[in-house]
Amino acid sequence: MENLANYGDSSAVMGNDAAVRNSFTAMVRFKLGWLPNSEIQQDLSAPIRLAALTLGPKDAVAGESDIYLAASTPCSNCVTKILNSDGTPKSYDKGGYLWITFRGDGDECSPESSYCHVDHNQYYNQVFVHWQQPGSLTTERWYYMSPGESYQPPGSGLTVSVCAIEGDVAKVAITPATCNSAAELKTLIAKARKVLKKAHASGSLQAR
Repeated sequence: MENLANYGDSSAVMGNDAAVRNSFTAMVRFKLGWLPNSEIQQDLSAPIRLAALTLGPKDAVAGESDIYLAASTPCSNCVTKILNSDGTPKSYDKGGYLWITFRGDGDECSPESSYCHVDHNQYYNQVFVHWQQPGSLTTERWYYMSPGESYQPPGSGLTVSVCAIEGDVAKVAITPATCNSAAELKTLIAKARKVLKKAHASGSLQAR
């Protein structure tokens, strides 16, 4: 398990990263009223399309109703990764929320200001998993991923997968959803059946 520094999220405003300009996390933007409920997807039954957080409301970005700026879900058994000097957790309190966001790269700029996303190179075009501590505005940055990668937040029982990133939008699946939708799976099964039928007809497929 990755152990975190005292604050838990160097990318947040209180994260004390002097190398790059810090910014507000999705959770803090929500608490400040800058990120309305309509921009947060809490339905995990299907893959979620996330626009780069810096771009602001989706209506100003693409005008598409199925694009969100964050996904969030409760995590009843999540606990902090921040440790005391003796290696014990800072807190044993369980709960809080998981927040999943896409941050894009330096070309992602807010349409309402001159602010553009700034970060370390390894964090550009990544999907992030943050944990909001229970009853707190403090977040911990637990993981970040590229397309094809997955992460299981400890204590959540969930798997977060990055299906694809196209431009300023990432497609993410959080269990029970998978990267392949029901329609996509149906198409894949149909193609597989055609291949098997052709192989049987040609005699190239033999029973074992």
